[in-house]
Amino acid sequence: MAARTLDGAANESVPLGRIEAQKSEVAAAFEAWSVRVKTRLKPASYYSYVKIVESALRDNPGWTRLDDLTFDAITAYIDGKLNAGDWARLTYNKNLRVLRDFTRFVTKARRRAGQADAADPLEDAEPQPGKDSSAGGRAATTEEARALLRYTCAREEADSRATGSRSIIRACMFLAGMRPGEPERLRWKHVNLDHSTPFFTWTPEVNKNGRKEFVPIAPELTELLRAHRDRLRERVKSDGGVEVSRDRRNKTSSLRRYDPDDPEAFVVPKTTSGCQWAKDVRKARIKEADWRGLPFTPKAARRWHETTLVKAGVPQNMVDALMRHAVTVPRRYFDPTLEELAEKLSVLPKLWPGMDLRTIDEGHAPRNLESRLTDESEKSIVNESWSRSEADFTDPSASKSTRTEPRASRRVEQTTAYEGSMNAGPRPASSEPVGPLPLVESVMSNLGMPRGGLEPPTSGL
Repeated sequence: MAARTLDGAANESVPLGRIEAQKSEVAAAFEAWSVRVKTRLKPASYYSYVKIVESALRDNPGWTRLDDLTFDAITAYIDGKLNAGDWARLTYNKNLRVLRDFTRFVTKARRRAGQADAADPLEDAEPQPGKDSSAGGRAATTEEARALLRYTCAREEADSRATGSRSIIRACMFLAGMRPGEPERLRWKHVNLDHSTPFFTWTPEVNKNGRKEFVPIAPELTELLRAHRDRLRERVKSDGGVEVSRDRRNKTSSLRRYDPDDPEAFVVPKTTSGCQWAKDVRKARIKEADWRGLPFTPKAARRWHETTLVKAGVPQNMVDALMRHAVTVPRRYFDPTLEELAEKLSVLPKLWPGMDLRTIDEGHAPRNLESRLTDESEKSIVNESWSRSEADFTDPSASKSTRTEPRASRRVEQTTAYEGSMNAGPRPASSEPVGPLPLVESVMSNLGMPRGGLEPPTSGL
């Protein structure tokens, strides 16, 4: 059906239906540029280039016409990011390089369209001199890695909204040396758990160096991924294996399929963010910076992985293969077997908690928690905490907030720390008033975290 003009005559050139918003000149140029760079960049580099220009266009909605892409407008944007402390000099130079690639493409297209006087606005832009004063971050210690995993496991059981993704993501980052974001991009076709030597198949679309590589999986991580796969198979029966993943920054949502029997499905149902990492680090009582001022960033897990291998005497060429470093001439001719690489991963210490904190059930029954503990002294400490907590819940003289709020929000009372050995006998009750803490912090405190804590089992889960 055709639209009609004001005089009633039919106008075949105006179709009825939804009116699509016309793309701006800059948006059209961005689409053409993204198609062009995809043919000359590796997948990881292409993804990075597109994200940089997308962020710039999103932060500057006034860039609609090609004439809006001026030297003053673009440099004001990147200089503002640098001066506000959002970017380091290295990030500034990377964004300048990518935006210059985009403006150079736009300039060439305008010249081909007949605008002979078109000039690249960033042709004279200068990068920031020197390097960043900071090394970027520090490596985690083994105790910090264990503390972080213990907290994430305890939180996932204490919070009914948790899906179990965060703990397995953290385990992949520490035990496989993955970069931030790589566990979320893994699909089940990349994880081979039923092979005699379990291994990851890193394909160009998920591997930063753009090569296909085969890297063995550490024994502890193998058991964790197998248990994770079994849990997801049970969960698929109830929700069909589909999870809604929300991007709060871009205010978008997407569906992530995680069915382990589907090779194209994702290994983890939900993604994580840098904010969640910072929150977990703070809750696990890990110092945000060391004496050098180096922060505890998500790459601390990857740095721990390589540092541990090097300290154990693993040859550097083996470390480079396990870490999937950029290919150099020595690495190009170094070709160890999968079994030889897997043998080197045996030097990694156990990180998973000594008790499965995810088996604590909603009722907070002390008997259920006690059955998960293996050491008698640990049982006595937790039993004392539970008996005190239950007494507070049932004490009729307690205030309303003390009686009901802890049960509603799954909070328990924390017993005062006893100065002395765990084997020194029963701990005396403290006369000091103790405020309520969440279940996670109470369990962590009673188990002595982050100060050492339980030793992980030798058989994984």
